[in-house]
Amino acid sequence: MQIRWKRVKTDRKVYQYAELVESYRRKSDGMATKRVIANLGVISQDMFDNLSRAFQASRDGKRVVTATTTMMAPGKPADCLRYLDVAALLEIWRRYGLAELCTELLPPGDKTASPADVITTLVLHRCCDAGSKLHATRWYPRTALPELLGLDPAAFGNSRLHRDLELLSQKKTEFERRLPALYRANSGPGSAFSALYVDISDATFEGAGPELARKGRAKDDVIRQRVGIVLLCNERGYPLSWDVLPGNAPEAPALIAQMKRASTKSWGRGVPIVGDRALGKTAYIRELLDADVSFVTAMARTEFPTYAPVIPFATFTALETDALVDELRRLGFEELEQKKSTGKKAKTKTPQKPPVTMVRDLGLVVHAGLACAPPSMLDTQNPGKDALLRLREIHELMQTHGSRKSQAAQQLGYDPQAARKWEPVTKLVPEIQEAILADEAIGISVRNLTKISRLKPDEQRDALDALVARRDAGDLPKLRATNFPITEEVPGRTEVRVVVYFNSEILEHRREKVNAQLRKIQTFVDRLNTAASVMPQTEAELRACVERKLRKASLLTAFDIRTSRAAQGDRQVARVEVCLRHDDWAARRALDGFSVLVTHPNVTLPAVDVVRLYRSKDTVEKDFQTIKSVLEMLPVRHRSDVKVEAHVTICVLALLLQRLMRDELAGTMSAEQAQEHLEPCRLLRYGGTANSSAYLLTQETETQRKILTSLGLGYLVDDSALMDVLEPR
Repeated sequence: MQIRWKRVKTDRKVYQYAELVESYRRKSDGMATKRVIANLGVISQDMFDNLSRAFQASRDGKRVVTATTTMMAPGKPADCLRYLDVAALLEIWRRYGLAELCTELLPPGDKTASPADVITTLVLHRCCDAGSKLHATRWYPRTALPELLGLDPAAFGNSRLHRDLELLSQKKTEFERRLPALYRANSGPGSAFSALYVDISDATFEGAGPELARKGRAKDDVIRQRVGIVLLCNERGYPLSWDVLPGNAPEAPALIAQMKRASTKSWGRGVPIVGDRALGKTAYIRELLDADVSFVTAMARTEFPTYAPVIPFATFTALETDALVDELRRLGFEELEQKKSTGKKAKTKTPQKPPVTMVRDLGLVVHAGLACAPPSMLDTQNPGKDALLRLREIHELMQTHGSRKSQAAQQLGYDPQAARKWEPVTKLVPEIQEAILADEAIGISVRNLTKISRLKPDEQRDALDALVARRDAGDLPKLRATNFPITEEVPGRTEVRVVVYFNSEILEHRREKVNAQLRKIQTFVDRLNTAASVMPQTEAELRACVERKLRKASLLTAFDIRTSRAAQGDRQVARVEVCLRHDDWAARRALDGFSVLVTHPNVTLPAVDVVRLYRSKDTVEKDFQTIKSVLEMLPVRHRSDVKVEAHVTICVLALLLQRLMRDELAGTMSAEQAQEHLEPCRLLRYGGTANSSAYLLTQETETQRKILTSLGLGYLVDDSALMDVLEPR
């Protein structure tokens, strides 16, 4: 049924009255038409509008109620409050038990404000309109949170806020202890984590920062005051543990400490923990094995040949991508099936080949660096010979695999610091070194041999003869067994599981990058020669400029630098050229496109699943991206360690809320997009006191209704239920 106006026109006047009509179909021809049920006569426009809305509500299945005095809108609203996005986030926060958790862990506080409500507000502020804590005190009264939480805006002051941040910092460990159980309770009984991911980032400051802040190179490659942040999350990106460290703390030990702690928890025992290449060194792998941590990581490039000696990396340098893939198939690599993209493909003139990923499981590999170290000290009778032989081993490994000296020493089980102390022995002239190897320096310490190495070459032989004479006369101190200790024997595992994989896309990207780098270097040299022809420079000055450029690009050993002089008119000008050392360049390019993954022997997943597991480490990387971009953690403005730790905890809890909303949306859109769509829906407040306040919700859009349906929060825009969830301020 519906109501309509009926107009009747006579010669002198137009009469208008209302009719109540209904639609039906004529039996004679089936045509739709209307029939009059009742004539209502002449009524006012307000009555007509009220009846129209009542019939429309009946058709929509809604109930019509008479507005009370407090619900009448007396003209212009007193406030236009941010409502729908904060209300949706608050309901998700409550649904997953986080509001209850805050109430349990934080003390009740005074009657005016609960610390749990203050922390909840700060988390929502970080999600919706991130800013400073002072900004939060101005933002809060402009939202519907006072009505939703029952927290008086006058009680939400800056001093109270900072007091509650200190309370939150004290309860950080309790939050870490309770969150895993909360996740599993919401995921269903018996659910467990399939993987854990750990990473480290930094937070920079405006000004000097707190005591933990140290100057260091931040992620944007600028020296700043910063602190380190270690984050551990599960496979869905839900945070489990987080730490704030001094800005100059080394990355790998901090990651290992977090991994050790997680592996002792009931929820982390036996679960693979994925870390990035910062852990990819033999010394760190040994520490993880000794702690029995189920880890998955990628080794540093210099470690590839020692963990995958059966892979002939050096033979791949000159091969094109297709030929390289065929060669890998011949070597027993299997192709990893790529996930099909569901998004729209960009239209390109030339179709691009899909990337190819090849995987080979090398099984358990015994590594010398993981085995028990050699004897814990140099030969007490002939330490010079012992040191010289070990240094030659280190240098041979450096030349073979391109390792740095410290890495080569670790791979052979030697203490890098001790190796640096032995190094002067190699500076002796060849004649003296041969004499030492022929046992002519028995009983002479490395320290005395070091003193000889500082002499001029023609003086070294006489100095050695003098020491031998003193030794024969019994005039030299007796050698002690504690000279130059190296790594102590540490019994434990000596094997790890190794998986090698190759990605053609990474190879192509790397080759394009290095070729562009070579072109830039040649362009730099050409410009340098052009400038030298205008403003003359010496050959030494040109060489120094090129060396600085190559050293900055870590390519100093990859080029030969040659200088010359050429005639230009009536004068000679200096010229410089660079020639690529093909052997060095081939060694650098041999590993492009390859990754060597190392796991604890108890990680028994198929090789392809190990690769997928490692490549999913962007789970924690995306967490950091969300914290820094969407939640705007940086720059930090606090000046005490306690406040900084609390600020990081607020950001982590806001990250959790974002992840929960993302999962509720089930891939229909991101949490950030959903918040953008919900944000325009406002709550209008009329009146100035609690006795006279009335509320009216702006009209929701179709997109907003769909989002609320996905979240199960449709009641947030139900006018009849609105007053049930609001407490007038």
